[in-house]
Amino acid sequence: MRARLLNIGLLALSVIVMSCKQNGPITMNLYYTGQNGSALKFVQEMESTGTADAIRQEEGNLRYEYFISQDQPETVLLIDSWASQEALDAHHATPMMQTIASLREKYDLTMRAERYHRADEDLTAADQIFIRTKTDKMSKSIVLFFSHAGDNYSVGNVEVGNTKIVADYITDIIGADQFEIVTHKYDGMAYTPLIELAKKEAADGELPPYEGKAPDLTAYDTVFIGGPVWWGTYPQVMFTLFKDINLDGKTVIPFTTHEGSGLASCASDVKKKFPKANVTQGFSIYGHEVRSGKAKVEKWLKSL
Repeated sequence: MRARLLNIGLLALSVIVMSCKQNGPITMNLYYTGQNGSALKFVQEMESTGTADAIRQEEGNLRYEYFISQDQPETVLLIDSWASQEALDAHHATPMMQTIASLREKYDLTMRAERYHRADEDLTAADQIFIRTKTDKMSKSIVLFFSHAGDNYSVGNVEVGNTKIVADYITDIIGADQFEIVTHKYDGMAYTPLIELAKKEAADGELPPYEGKAPDLTAYDTVFIGGPVWWGTYPQVMFTLFKDINLDGKTVIPFTTHEGSGLASCASDVKKKFPKANVTQGFSIYGHEVRSGKAKVEKWLKSL
């Protein structure tokens, strides 16, 4: 379609590369066409009833976004992207599909579909120069994180801590550098003694030492800060690093791994420590989900 695409109220450009590959992320372009504004009314009901948002929260959904055309005002384009064919099949098996079908009948819409497989690795050097991606804005990024391997709640004894897995996802997706906050104070500890020690550290305001020197953050515009939630905030060893770094003027993005605490007070505590930084709302993910949660992390990063 050569028509100019307008996100409702916002100008947007959609660049999708067709590939013959059968694995990896899949994008469906769905064109809904009606009469007398019925396609737009369909979109408005999808959004106002929360149906579209519910789909965006489904496991494996990467994008679910509507566009209207200046040249074809009776047609709405839905860009519907999924992490894999399995995720798309699971979506098609939900009762949500009947809801969508009912609304389509209500507004008497016809449909046309196109299927694409994302092929970022197939882009030529010339393509890469031409296409300016959103992650270019975070090209000078670093992930500061603490991660606890060994005995963890819910996932048991693990060789790689939950937060490190998320940090590695961020590095893989946007190319961010890393600085891992390392201490051997908690090595070999079972979960219950560990959380009791963490409770005492927090109550006493203890700042356990970390290995090495604090990183030089001068060259970075965006700093991700991640860790598990221990007694409502980050582990105390992270606060040891906080006193050794300056984040004035930088965009700071907190994230946590947890088993029910969400962000807890981590984001607000970071704001208190770095009042001159632009601290965003943050992101949290269950520790037991991280090993299969790359798509969820990617979706979050694309929203930044």
